[in-house]
Amino acid sequence: MLARANAKIMTISVEDVFEREIQTLDDLRRDILLLTIANADYRIGETHHFKSTMKGVSLSSDEHAKYAVLGHISTLLGARHPQAHGPSALDCNAVSGRIDPHGATIVCSLAETSPSENAETVVRRAVVNADEGKRVLEDWSTIEDPSEDQFVDVHVSQVASILAHAWRLDRSQRMKGELLRNFQLFMIRRARSKILARLDNMINLWGGCPIEIMQDWYKTHPDVVQASTVRFPRLARTASFATLLTEHSLQPLPNRPDDYPISSTNIQSWLEALKDPLTRIVEALGDTTVPPSVQQTKLAHMASYHLFFFLRSNLCQVLQKHGVVEALMDAYGDHDKEAKALKAKKAWKATQGFEIETFQHAQNVDTEEAVREAETVMEAENVDEAGQGWMSLEDSIDREPAYIDEDLDDDASSQPEEDEDAVQHLFRYLQTITAWNTAVVSLMSTRGVLSELNVFILKTFPRIDVTLADIEKPISRYEALLREGLRANYEGAAYGERLGAITARMNDVKRRLRLNEKNVQQGQGTLTWVRDRFRVHAEAALMSLAWSYSEGATQAVDGVDLDTLFPQEGSVIIGVSKKCCWCCHALRQSLEGHLSFVLPGTHAVILPWLPPPGVRESVLVKMREALFGILHARVCKPGSDHPCNPLSPVDDDESSEDVIHSVILRDLDAQDASLSI
Repeated sequence: MLARANAKIMTISVEDVFEREIQTLDDLRRDILLLTIANADYRIGETHHFKSTMKGVSLSSDEHAKYAVLGHISTLLGARHPQAHGPSALDCNAVSGRIDPHGATIVCSLAETSPSENAETVVRRAVVNADEGKRVLEDWSTIEDPSEDQFVDVHVSQVASILAHAWRLDRSQRMKGELLRNFQLFMIRRARSKILARLDNMINLWGGCPIEIMQDWYKTHPDVVQASTVRFPRLARTASFATLLTEHSLQPLPNRPDDYPISSTNIQSWLEALKDPLTRIVEALGDTTVPPSVQQTKLAHMASYHLFFFLRSNLCQVLQKHGVVEALMDAYGDHDKEAKALKAKKAWKATQGFEIETFQHAQNVDTEEAVREAETVMEAENVDEAGQGWMSLEDSIDREPAYIDEDLDDDASSQPEEDEDAVQHLFRYLQTITAWNTAVVSLMSTRGVLSELNVFILKTFPRIDVTLADIEKPISRYEALLREGLRANYEGAAYGERLGAITARMNDVKRRLRLNEKNVQQGQGTLTWVRDRFRVHAEAALMSLAWSYSEGATQAVDGVDLDTLFPQEGSVIIGVSKKCCWCCHALRQSLEGHLSFVLPGTHAVILPWLPPPGVRESVLVKMREALFGILHARVCKPGSDHPCNPLSPVDDDESSEDVIHSVILRDLDAQDASLSI
């Protein structure tokens, strides 16, 4: 009877649910948006890395280099106004364009969130001035935050101008420590909201500090730690990092400066040392609504490098052998982790009286005077006394909670990828904290001189009319068809049991669409919820525009000739700082032909997704059918669901860039001895 019932139910088609006499492209786009909201956060299939998604596509070494460059530019553009209370168009950006030996023309696509009366695609030139970029680097500590309404344009312009200045220099000039360090310091200052948002998410993800969770586990499992060695990269040989390790009673082996012993007697010290940079970053950046001082920014920069050293060591592999994976998995999967995260933040705040007192005292201390004093006379152990607004991780988060949006790269539901364990997941997550430093080094290591850099900003403003009936009717029709199938195939207790299971799943679908609020203010809550998810993903907008150009449908936008941005055949490389969603990956596959799109893999998660304009009807029909099939299988079949994990940084081999990191670090101890941890 069950098999017969499933067969009956599975005959429901998407056309039966979205029943219309006449169907327009906007109808299809609206249907797809509703289905992605109903399926939001479900992982479909396995994650795919860049290499696996590009099987059959041969990229030259120059194209691989271009892919890395565009991905790192996307990382640098990822910033948010410190006083923003909602998603920024830069949170999910994508970058494409042409790069040749003499110049580059780049287009930055934004996930536009601003309301617009008309559906339109806008391409406009960003202001790029190499001399201004040089000034921004020299005066990084006094550059003010752009106003919220101008944040996107100003940030894109400043990053592009810095790159224009740096890329017109030869590689040896770019590798000078001052240029590299100032670029990193500028980015830490500008991206501070996102840096702290990611630390906030770390607490949310594990229901507390994951490093402290490991510490608690090791207290009851001390015998699992076999004596072994943690090896750091050579560039970790800095006085400040040696001081950090020494403060935690960690000393190198005799005549082996890069090798440190780890055993059951010092495992707690290792974890305290690993946690140290995270605490220092938040202490340094403090309240994100106030630009950090020079001293604070340098402290955050130094702490970021200390974290980088841990991530480049083999500590992750050592911890994997101990069984602590289970503790992280249990904490991550705990249904009460949200409440535990709040409790952990409050508990941490209660123990951080010193930081709070320091913050209050600092209000009466001249910042520049404190910095000058710190740089000249303070000893390393007294650095904490000159703090300017430093706060603990949980204290800062609890005071100014970071904005968390379900479809941004700061997603608090992120899970490990298919091919990694819980320790690897944690270390990969920590890489996102240092992503801006890594991106700067990679971009400065490019070979050659680019005499010209042109940058355009692509904005796709979605506009589709949605009524409450557009949301409610297909769901009601779907429910009626499900009940009809159940009545035809079940009776008695079996019918009631099956009906209860499907009703519970349909209630979840309604909750995701906020249909449980349809009777509140004439359904305004439902409409607002759905309309707020009208967002064309940045990489999808680029793919659609490039495809339209290759098909001859669109030759120019706002007077910008698209032949300066896209080829008519071959590979269109799109740089994104994280993997793309299931829908963008499906669109990439659907548009394959004389153009192939290069994206950084997919996390295979469905996110709210509005198809970009210009996608042909046959593609939209297939995507709608696939999304309905996913929803139907979820409602009618038992099984586990897989929340999302979009937090993969750009895949890149960093070993060739160690020399550039070492340039930045060369004079770090000499210049910033007073800032040592």
